[in-house]
Parts: sequence; C-alpha cells; structure tokens
Amino acid sequence: MPIKNNVQVKFGTGDVGAVLAYSEENNWGMIQFEEIEQLPIGDVVANDSPTTSVNDAPVSLVFEKVESIDVVLFQLGRLRDLMAGSNIYEVKKRKYKVKNSKSPSN
Repeated sequence: MPIKNNVQVKFGTGDVGAVLAYSEENNWGMIQFEEIEQLPIGDVVANDSPTTSVNDAPVSLVFEKVESIDVVLFQLGRLRDLMAGSNIYEVKKRKYKVKNSKSPSN
C-alpha cells in the first residue's frame, strides 16, 4: 500500500525541516519532514544526526523513480502558480509531459 497514514503538514511558518536521503545501491531517494525550531523560511539547518530510516520521521516521501519526482514537482509548480495569483483555468489546462529519466549529459 503506497499510502500508510493520513498525515497533514502545514508549511509556511518556518518550523518544518526537510532532510534528504539517497541510496544508490537500492535506487531510491527520500525526503523527510520533521518539526524543527521556527526559523526564517529557507534557512539551512545544520543536522548532525539526520533521520535516514523511513520509519524515523513523521513524514517520509520515498521515490523509486525519477518520473515520480517530476510529477510531484509539476503539481507543486501548478499550486505555486495558483497561490501566486495565476488564473485557475489556465493552470488546470497545463498537462504533464513525460520526461526522459536519464540524467542530462554535461
């Protein structure tokens, strides 16, 4: 089952920290959200003991495919545009375009 619990995280007050984890060996990546002491939004927090187990953080988003990250970013981009004042009908017209999962060559 891909969704374990109903968890809601409220962003916008600077008290949610995000920690990244990646396993090249197992081919997955994860972002975890934890409550932190309130800071200005966007400040980087030094984390000497990062949470790395999926079960250790209150919220973990685990990705096994790059395409899944792309879909989440697309939806967040649409939400950002709506919250910034874009027309809801124009934003809803945008369609997700499947991207190549290969890393761009340098």
